[in-house]
Amino acid sequence: MEGAGDAPGRNGYVEFNGYDTNLLNDGLEGHQVDGMSNSPDEEQSPNLQGNKGRTKKIEKNEDVLLVDSWLNISMDPVQGNNQKRTTYWNRIHAYFHENKDFSSSCNANSLMHRWSVIQEHVNKFVGCIAQIEARKQSGTTIEQRLVEAKTLFESQEKKEFKFLHCWSILRDSTSKHVDDEEAAGNEDEIQRDHWKQEYEVEKERKKEERYKEAFALEQERTALKKKQVEFNITNKEDKIMSMDLTALTYDQQIYFSNRQKEIAARSMPQVER
Repeated sequence: MEGAGDAPGRNGYVEFNGYDTNLLNDGLEGHQVDGMSNSPDEEQSPNLQGNKGRTKKIEKNEDVLLVDSWLNISMDPVQGNNQKRTTYWNRIHAYFHENKDFSSSCNANSLMHRWSVIQEHVNKFVGCIAQIEARKQSGTTIEQRLVEAKTLFESQEKKEFKFLHCWSILRDSTSKHVDDEEAAGNEDEIQRDHWKQEYEVEKERKKEERYKEAFALEQERTALKKKQVEFNITNKEDKIMSMDLTALTYDQQIYFSNRQKEIAARSMPQVER
């Protein structure tokens, strides 16, 4: 749970037919709001702007805008989880009044209190949905399971669930949030695959370079070895050509004389005929 003065964390997913409904605990537990109870009942809580002259349509619009305000401020990636309670609800209050298209003079405390009512009822409704889902009834539609969940809520709470519009917004918003995270995850996976491909290409390129370097080095060794052999042969033949044959025996003179002639013949430039 978040600290007493902090903005909410985002915990507690309940899956409903492929949707993830993230019902956040905004940290209202343990705090009084102008003497009101921690878990105010809907029938006990005052409306945002008094009862006189109000209609259900206005109340619904206020609830919708309040949930939208809460979601926008809570999902702020920069400040959503790093604000003190007063700052947090002042920002929700400001967003609410900046985006309203109806008359309303509710203050931040009124919004906070109304949100606690919405939160309590929607959380309980999500629990009913989870119970219906746990039955794993085949062949039932989303609408049928919603009707069953509303009936179960009424049976358990002894009153009608009046915040389906708020639940729907929270569900859709969280589903989009999860989809965005999955999309980001897919982008990360694509990026990792791209990097892996680049790594493999670079790996093959370096391997080819090492092969070429090794081949060139082997050719160089072969050329040096060939030159060394040629040098040794030339050195040996030079010695034969410079020999004094008079100090040798007759047979030795004949042998080395023939060798000298062979060496001389190879050294002669070839004359084209």
